[in-house]
Amino acid sequence: MQKPKKAFFHKLLIFFILISIIPPLILTFLGYTFSSKILQDAIYDQAHDSLIQINDSINEFLMEYKTVIDIVEQDIPLQEVLSHHVSLDDYYYQINEKIYFLLASKKYKFPIYILNQKGQAVYETSPLPPIYKGQASSSWGVFRKMNDSNDVVLYPHKFINNTGNTIVFTLGKRIVNDTGQSIGYIVIDIHRDAILNIMNTLGSSKVMDLKLIDPFFYTITDANHAHQEGFFWNSPFREEVSKEKQGKIYVEGNKVPKLLIYHTQSQSELTLIATVPLNIVAENNSYLREKVILSFLLSLSLAILISFIFAKHMVRPISKLAKSMKKVEEGNLTVRVNLNRNDELGVLENSFNQMVVRLKESMDNTIEQQRQLRIAEIKILQAQINPHFLYNTLDAIKWTAKLNQVTEISDIVTHLGNLLRNTINSDQEFITVKESLALLNHYLKIQELRYNDGFEVNMDVATDIMDYKIPKLILQPIVENAVVHGFEHIEEKGILHITGYEKQGDIYFEIHDNGIGMTEEQLATAINKKSDEHIGLYNVDQRLRLYYGEFYKVMIESTYGTGTTITIRIPVNSSLAHEN
Repeated sequence: MQKPKKAFFHKLLIFFILISIIPPLILTFLGYTFSSKILQDAIYDQAHDSLIQINDSINEFLMEYKTVIDIVEQDIPLQEVLSHHVSLDDYYYQINEKIYFLLASKKYKFPIYILNQKGQAVYETSPLPPIYKGQASSSWGVFRKMNDSNDVVLYPHKFINNTGNTIVFTLGKRIVNDTGQSIGYIVIDIHRDAILNIMNTLGSSKVMDLKLIDPFFYTITDANHAHQEGFFWNSPFREEVSKEKQGKIYVEGNKVPKLLIYHTQSQSELTLIATVPLNIVAENNSYLREKVILSFLLSLSLAILISFIFAKHMVRPISKLAKSMKKVEEGNLTVRVNLNRNDELGVLENSFNQMVVRLKESMDNTIEQQRQLRIAEIKILQAQINPHFLYNTLDAIKWTAKLNQVTEISDIVTHLGNLLRNTINSDQEFITVKESLALLNHYLKIQELRYNDGFEVNMDVATDIMDYKIPKLILQPIVENAVVHGFEHIEEKGILHITGYEKQGDIYFEIHDNGIGMTEEQLATAINKKSDEHIGLYNVDQRLRLYYGEFYKVMIESTYGTGTTITIRIPVNSSLAHEN
């Protein structure tokens, strides 16, 4: 089983982080995206409201002085003086007092000029500016406009009067008698400071660039650019401004974009234009971007922390279960899981514990069955060897008795008795190497008598392995195979080498003979199937595999006509191999 890569934990962590961070991220992104428009709309609304208030204040301001002009224009004594019916001296005090009371409540005491039809001053609160001289007779400037109207007119022009005040426009009206004949003019000059005061009171010139123009785009007042007053407003947006009474225009600037806002007063028809730089929007965007990034990082950190804790909490019982399953896979069937949960994981916990209990019971039963089966198989193999060997031994006694009629029969029977006593009557499955060699010597003595010393045995077994335990009758079938099948058809004397030693934690036994050897066909079938010729080799191979596993078996090297070497290997560290 591969080591887990915590894929489920990582997926769960990423899922929780995404779930917790995506909604606020979307809301923040939308808020940041629309913040510029919202702020721009807010700037427009605020500036537009200011424009309306300023325009209304200017209109109220003009209406106050229009009212003064209308009252003065309808004064009967004044009309009598202008009609030359009476002398000014007779009514000067009365006219002066009336004008004084009309201007008394006003914040600004603008100069008032009353002129006759020729443009000569009949009454004035300040010296008549030179600009008006000759205009009446030539019907030019404000006089021309007054002659074309029966109402109070507004005439924009810029000059400095005798008192040093800058005049930006003039209010005037033609005075007519009862018959409708023009008999004179009344004129009031409006100072620039008065208009600027209204602009600055209701709108900040530091934030907004304010400009007042007439219907013909003549610049009456420019709060921040006085040098542009008295000139026509030269702008690519003039046509757009003339179409609507109010609106806004987004202007791309070289450095900072601007918002041009305009509003036209319906009564005075004067248009107030405000240009607002949108650097505040850029500054707000920069500020908002910093806050958004900071908020996102804080939210992400918090989301990761909370998601990590929550994911860890959810994965912990699953990790416990996975570790327990790994231990079961490694063979530990005493593992139990204790999650203390009442949910689906608790059900899984109970199922796992019950499964391990049943698996242990099943494996215990299987192991016991296999142990019984292994014992039975070994007993069967041993039973197969003993009758076969007994038959051969008795056959040897028979032929020895017939051919020699000597006392060797007694020796054969003695050795045979020792063999039978240690094989048939003993229930031990394992004996020491020393005991096994002693039994092997009994067998070899019998065979030497049988073959009349037709072969010799060289035995070289290390003394340090003598106390190790090996399966009983594990060497004898191999030696028997060499004597019976190896030496039977050779002319020279048979030589048998038996070697035993320890190497790298295993005991090795090598039995080499110079016998007839095996053909390739014989070698292929020697231990792969049961046969009458090599039943001993087959039984030894099967017993080794049953005792120690498939790695431990009979290994044969043989060349036909030369001889055979058979090697077996037994583990030293096996509890069955070493004497306790």
